[in-house]
Amino acid sequence: MRNLVVNVRYAIRVLARAPGFTVVAVLALAIGVGANTAVFSLVHAVLLRPLPYGEPRRLVLVTEGPGTGNVSPPEYLDWRGADGPFSSLAAYTPVSHTLSGVGDPERIVGLRATSQLFGVLGVPPHLGSPPGEESDLAGGPREVALSAELWRTRFGSDPTIVGRTLVLDGEPFTIRAVMPAGFSFPADGESLFWMSMGFTQTEQVARGAHFLTTIGRLRPGVSIEAAGDAMTALSERLRSLHPQSNANASATVTPLVDAVVGEARHTLRLLWGAVGFVLLIACANVANMQLARTAERRREIAVRMALGAGARRIVPQLITENLLLAFLGGLAGLGVAWIGVRLLTFANPGGIARFQAVGLSPVAFLFTLGISGLAGLVFGLVPALSLRRTDVQSTLRSADRSSTGGKLDEWYRTGLVVAEVALAVVLVTGAGLLIQSLRNLVTTDPGFDPDRVLTMTVELPRTAYPGAAERSAYFGQALERVAASPGVEAAGAISFLPMAFQGGSVGITAEGSDPPADGEASAVVFRVITPGYFRAMGIPILNGRAFDSRDHANAPAAIVNVAMAEARWPGQSPIGRRLKLGSPESSAAWMSVVGVVANVRQFRMREAPRPEVYVPVSQPHAAWLSPGSFVVRVSGEPLSAAPSVRAAIRSVDPNLPVSNIRRMADVVGTSTAELRFYSVLLSLLSGTALTLAGVGIYGVMAYGVNRRGREIGLRMAVGASRAAIVRMIMRQGVSLALAGLALGLGGALALTRYLTAQLYGIGASDGTTFALAATVLLGTAVAACVIPAERAASADPMRALRSE
Repeated sequence: MRNLVVNVRYAIRVLARAPGFTVVAVLALAIGVGANTAVFSLVHAVLLRPLPYGEPRRLVLVTEGPGTGNVSPPEYLDWRGADGPFSSLAAYTPVSHTLSGVGDPERIVGLRATSQLFGVLGVPPHLGSPPGEESDLAGGPREVALSAELWRTRFGSDPTIVGRTLVLDGEPFTIRAVMPAGFSFPADGESLFWMSMGFTQTEQVARGAHFLTTIGRLRPGVSIEAAGDAMTALSERLRSLHPQSNANASATVTPLVDAVVGEARHTLRLLWGAVGFVLLIACANVANMQLARTAERRREIAVRMALGAGARRIVPQLITENLLLAFLGGLAGLGVAWIGVRLLTFANPGGIARFQAVGLSPVAFLFTLGISGLAGLVFGLVPALSLRRTDVQSTLRSADRSSTGGKLDEWYRTGLVVAEVALAVVLVTGAGLLIQSLRNLVTTDPGFDPDRVLTMTVELPRTAYPGAAERSAYFGQALERVAASPGVEAAGAISFLPMAFQGGSVGITAEGSDPPADGEASAVVFRVITPGYFRAMGIPILNGRAFDSRDHANAPAAIVNVAMAEARWPGQSPIGRRLKLGSPESSAAWMSVVGVVANVRQFRMREAPRPEVYVPVSQPHAAWLSPGSFVVRVSGEPLSAAPSVRAAIRSVDPNLPVSNIRRMADVVGTSTAELRFYSVLLSLLSGTALTLAGVGIYGVMAYGVNRRGREIGLRMAVGASRAAIVRMIMRQGVSLALAGLALGLGGALALTRYLTAQLYGIGASDGTTFALAATVLLGTAVAACVIPAERAASADPMRALRSE
């Protein structure tokens, strides 16, 4: 213990005698350690923390493909009734309803879920009990469970809330339970209530209505693979029983955590690797500075060894110095990490599950402590080994008070710089690929014109607007008043806004069309719209006409997109063809196709358009799905028109809340927000790596110029010109950069293929991006060599001659 105290005191004195070195080293380490800790906080919150449910490893998502993965009510009931691999199975679909009767009416989001949901998740209510199975079917009790947040904000945490009535869209629901504080499902934490499913008679037989997400809890001892095999066998049995609706259906079982995290798992791992590269570069920089100081301290070490200090005394002292430096870097890194986490949460792109939980936790502090100690060992190893090779006699005989340490130390220094450049090349190349992908994505045509379009949500309660006639009348009157508002050029409404909802598909039967081939989706995207929707959104009608007064209850009509026409009637005009919802045996009315519109990217910008069917709100068979989003094209800034548009809508029915007011351009922006987030983050990391690599090149070249000052002076004394000296120094620096560039480009070719899932419109080995990365690195190397080269060219030949 006494030796440790002595070593720490001595290390403090050594670092204090070199404040410039200490500050630069601590700053480099702070950047590397802080960036790692900030990204680790993100990775821990999203990937490493277990899901906050009972035995989360047994939770799985069960999807049906091909298509959106959503399941129809009859299929869910078939799965639940089978002797399958699940101890319990639940289904849900997102909903939003107007809460009234307690304070001002408010539109809130929640889930319509089966009674097994909380049992599957393994989370008992805080108050009350879960809904019973009788609430799953038509005619059952209308029950609801509240989130702790809704219970607190609307009911003041009233402990007698169970059994009271909650009014949603004008319908009474009995409050059956209150969930614990901190409980959220899905993982985004937005759901404020969970209402009973109450499948209608129509839904219970609608095999073409795919709108349910299904999760299950595996029986004890059942693996994911075994569950998948069992569901495949069950899908085959259902295909034989329902050949029309289930012709291509197949079930897939996925761990729930994988489904929650999704594509973010792969990308976050890549980002963690990227910040690891930054830390390695920072360590290489500090190691290089330590090697330079080693040359200056070699005589000091030799004197101490000559006085009797052996390796057992010298090496612990050097390790203590390095660990103290690492501790200081880690301490400063916590400050960098705190700033980094704040910036990450501020830049939350949405779409990344559990992102809201990102923060500097005790686990992050432990990670910082561990990574700092590891960094100290990494950058201190080479200098310590170098000092152990000190030849006491020759060093003491040397007239110079410092020593270069020989060729081996020089190889260490240049090798570290080459490694820094190589790592920086990989990061710069990856960032370039993501930036190119982002540029391709934002310039992709979504199929509509989002500029100058205002959107807002108004959903009609079925108690006040039970059928298509009432809904059609409301939208006709509301849109007429909106169209008369100042600055409005066109107005319409749709059931699900593009880019804002990932579902809404149904099975259809197309007259004169062959059934979908194996592996192709039988369901199509289904949207209910008002006649002015296409004009308001700027969606071109390519063939036929838009909806108008000719499309009424006795003349069912539909409009399809190009993808639908090509999939069901290839090489033919779909105008006049007929289609209907469900299987050929269903009682749904046949609809005549009256128009073909351009493809619209309904779900994500990077996702190819799917077959779509649009029907007008006036038709009875569309009454189960009402438009909920107004779209208004205005002549100026959309949000400036929001007050007048909102007032026009509320003038029709002031009891309906108008919510979610935003620009359509912002809705589209959310589809690219995640890629933009990753691009910016990787660009910052690559910029940091590039700067550190440039500093490393500068440090090596500056040290070399100082060490070779006598040689350079002699060269100039015998006739070497300033230009020749500059070329010599620049050539040496660029040679290091070229060596690192060669290694880095090879590494980038091997590693950027892991970015493929995030790339759009560009390959992982894009030659232009690689060339740009190489150019940037070479430019950085040249810039880093300029000052050392100028300093070398300014050497005094007479001083060199006098020293000889």
